[in-house]
Amino acid sequence: MNHKKTADLIWCSVLPLVGCAEPGHECEATEMIAMYRIITVSALALCLLLAYFLWRSYKYNKVLSEKLERLDVPLGPQGRLPEQECIIHNAEPITEEPTIQEQTVQEPTMQEQLFRRLCQLMDGPDQIYTDSELDRSRLAQLLGTNEHYVSDAVSANTGGGSIIDFLNGYRLRHAVRLLTNTKDPIGLIAELSGFSRRSFYRVFDEAYHISPSEFRKNLRK
Repeated sequence: MNHKKTADLIWCSVLPLVGCAEPGHECEATEMIAMYRIITVSALALCLLLAYFLWRSYKYNKVLSEKLERLDVPLGPQGRLPEQECIIHNAEPITEEPTIQEQTVQEPTMQEQLFRRLCQLMDGPDQIYTDSELDRSRLAQLLGTNEHYVSDAVSANTGGGSIIDFLNGYRLRHAVRLLTNTKDPIGLIAELSGFSRRSFYRVFDEAYHISPSEFRKNLRK
């Protein structure tokens, strides 16, 4: 107990701010020591918290950069996207003038012709792919053919892709244009692109490995 009193008197002598000028007066040194300890621990905790947030920010930016590197969206000048090309996957390049016999062999198949008609329809000014109700049946009606033929044409000329994959390709590119060139809310962009709000985030992330909000945020940097 005597040691405690001695320590208190020493702190009173070295801490005039405590207000203890008389050696015999047991001042509030113990309370001040406790307060300094609390301040020290609090400052240390604050530093650790700040370091943690800096680390989280670094990790987030690193992950975002990796996602953007994998982002397969070919943006052109002013963030514009080139029109989606309908490529016939099984078509072979012609290196020299074909003979009459070769011309006959190289004529596009019925599936290729139907696929090209479908592409022309999709690339039209009406942007029919923005209609969320557009499906295989409606496409077949617009093309004047059977819906199974449409599915087969898409699958044969896109490496096995489905109608929904084909439509979502156009819708995603349209959504990226809107994310790049407008300030519309992401939910509205989803609807304007032919998606439901719930499916848009999932399809966008599956295609580009980044969320729509992260994509737009990166454009502002």
